[in-house]
Amino acid sequence: MRPDDILSLYSFNSLRTMARTREYPLSSPRRPELIAGLAGRLLEPSELRRMIATLAAGERAVLDVIVQAGGRLPQAAFAEALLERGVIDKVGPPRVRETIDRIAPTTRNFEELCARLTARGLLFSEPHMDGTLAGLYDLGPGAVLFAPGPVLDALQQLNAENGPTPPAQTVAVDVAPLPAAQPAVRGRLIVQPSYSLLLLPPLDQATLERLTAVAEQVRLAEVAEYKLTQAALYAAVLRGVVVADVIRFLEERGAQPLPQNVRYTVEAWSSAFEQVRILQQAVLLEGSAAILDQLQATPALTPFVVRRLGPTRLLLAEANEVERVLAGLGEIPLTINYLGEVGPLLQVTADGLITQSGVANHLLLPLALRRIAEPLADGAFQLTPERVRTAVKGTPDGLTGLIKWLRLYAGELPAELVARLKLWSLPVAEVTFEQPLLLRLPHDVLADLRAFPELAPLLADEYRPSAALVRIAPEARAELSAALRARGLALDDELQSAS
Repeated sequence: MRPDDILSLYSFNSLRTMARTREYPLSSPRRPELIAGLAGRLLEPSELRRMIATLAAGERAVLDVIVQAGGRLPQAAFAEALLERGVIDKVGPPRVRETIDRIAPTTRNFEELCARLTARGLLFSEPHMDGTLAGLYDLGPGAVLFAPGPVLDALQQLNAENGPTPPAQTVAVDVAPLPAAQPAVRGRLIVQPSYSLLLLPPLDQATLERLTAVAEQVRLAEVAEYKLTQAALYAAVLRGVVVADVIRFLEERGAQPLPQNVRYTVEAWSSAFEQVRILQQAVLLEGSAAILDQLQATPALTPFVVRRLGPTRLLLAEANEVERVLAGLGEIPLTINYLGEVGPLLQVTADGLITQSGVANHLLLPLALRRIAEPLADGAFQLTPERVRTAVKGTPDGLTGLIKWLRLYAGELPAELVARLKLWSLPVAEVTFEQPLLLRLPHDVLADLRAFPELAPLLADEYRPSAALVRIAPEARAELSAALRARGLALDDELQSAS
């Protein structure tokens, strides 16, 4: 992590404490200015050596332990190693952050030592999965602690020059190698039928964080007390917590099944939460069962699958990521956005020229346009008879689906363009000039002729075409043919002469 990334995780009060420790001129700076100023000097080699030189023996011993571990240690293993070496004699409770810079450097309290080293920019807590340092207070030690690379380099150089700094005289240091991390001693968790959660000492940070995430804190002293409430559990569910995982954690951590009334109530709350659910940034894929089977088994999409909603529907999370994966696979589905875009995403002229507007975040739209129109050098697209016929032939909805798709992204289409699309979608042989042999006679005479057995087979049905029959003046034939061809309608213009 870069210095500014590390500092951005800490509160403004904690940053001011670091600034006072670093003798940084405050003069009421804003948070971004404070982060930038501290980041500039946080890991500067000469500044690091000066800061390390001011440490008390116990503080330096803490850093020597984490150097031996390669720069990173879980909190429980860190505290245990320091206890075994006699560097500390107490773990918790932490002191409020406003007094961190007034803690005596000779303290033998684990949290206070870590807080002093964090305020000096020498030891930090790794962020949680959500990228935060949510906890009792952010200068105190988190679940995992680490020393940045430049700090490790500076300590190793100083050790090479002078040897490790011995701890305070009152501290008996075991110089044996750092032992493998052992499971931390944890106090018992008791779940009472009254929905109270009691964590007995010694309190461990991991359990405290889990309880804080799913229940309401009542008190935090020698014994930590929490209360299971519907509101707290619902807030946890909104953050992505699964109720079944909460039940499993409480039973495993408490080493016994939940009281029957507690389990029943928590499961009832869970059912109530799931009666109505809002899935933000989700995407629903609809299609044939075979295609969805194939997509669901695709490794790139598997992490985003929420569940299958029947044979023809698949629910996925992270709509933007799913769109990128589909684009990479060459799958370009019809995209319906119910968020309500401001204005159309496409502009289409009467002659079929398509230009895009505001489509930077729509990865699939340009790919879909290539299937129905010719790409132009300036980034626009041009509808052509050949592309339209191919697109219409290859889709189950035909021309109706194409027009619907264009209207979805461009709004109402010009009437002339719709007429062109109808002409372009027709097969070439479907529109042609013909010269049929017609027999004109009165209806009653035709009925009499049909009565003759030898004539009836020669007389076809009366001319009732499914298409319109339009009379064309012979002298207008060439002009009409040229006009239709100009609009993309190729005609078979050869008339057979009557024999």
